[in-house]
Formats: sequence, C-alpha cells, structure tokens
Amino acid sequence: MIGSFKLWPTKINQEFGEKEVSILTAHYEPVLEAANVHVDELDTEWSMLKSEIYARFQNIRTLTWDFVNSVYLHKYPNILTLVDLLLTLPSSSAETGRGFSHMQRTKSQMHAKIKADGMTDLLIIQLNSPDINNFDPRKAIHLWNRRTPSSTGDTRPNSDCSSNSESHYESD
Repeated sequence: MIGSFKLWPTKINQEFGEKEVSILTAHYEPVLEAANVHVDELDTEWSMLKSEIYARFQNIRTLTWDFVNSVYLHKYPNILTLVDLLLTLPSSSAETGRGFSHMQRTKSQMHAKIKADGMTDLLIIQLNSPDINNFDPRKAIHLWNRRTPSSTGDTRPNSDCSSNSESHYESD
C-alpha cells in the first residue's frame, strides 16, 4: 500500500504504513545495511516524510515516487531507499515463472547443448519480444530491402527480386 500514492488515505493517518515499514525493515535489513541505510532511522523518517507530504501537497494521489525522491532524497535518504527497493521488486512471481518456462522450452529445443551465454541471449530476446501473433514483419522487410550493397559488403547489383518484394509493401 505504501508503494502507491493512489492507495494512500486522502487525510493524514499517523498509523498509515507504520506496520508495513517495520515488516519491510525487518525482512530486508541485511540488504538495507549493505546499502548503507540507517535502519534505526526508517520509522522516524517514514513518519516525518508522510507528515511533510500531507502538509505540502493537496492531491497526494497524483504524486509519483520519482518526484518525491527528487524533492526529499537529501532529507529522507533512508526511507526513500527502502521505497526504491520496494518499487523494484516484482509484484508477483508470474514473470519469474514465465522466464523459467521459456528457459525449459528453449533448452529442450536446443537438446540441452546450449551454453549459459547463449541461453541468456535467447531468453532476453524471448522475454522482451512481442508475441509472434502480433508481429508485423513488413517493417523488418522494408529495412532489409533498403540496405545498400555497400553497407552489406555485397558488391552485386540489387536483384530484381529484392526490388520486386519491396514494391509489394510500398502501399502500406
């Protein structure tokens, strides 16, 4: 709840987020300490930041953490580091599950002979690419056909085939 201003109460509530900050602090204490966060100051900074936000801004639900960071990072560095950590965590394990599923499928298709670097490259492409059913190849075809022979190292003149295939898509 504390990670989204849209879920904050419209009026200040001193208890809002206190329990969440305590739980997060206890859970991520080793990570926070490794990032030079003074965990003993998190509760105090949370109360002060929250009070200052409610006093300064009328419509809290339109705020973003990027903006709050830019205004208050120098004053409340510890709590804002905790919030940054919170905002970088995936909200569910679904994305991780999809990644493992892609890896298993890719590995079985490659007969388990693929090396770690190759697997990483393939997974990055698969996880960041649009669904094949939504892919429109025309832009790629246009770019391919517009290549000049000198840019590809090909010294042969453009064939009729490439110019014909380009003309099929010029009306798009």
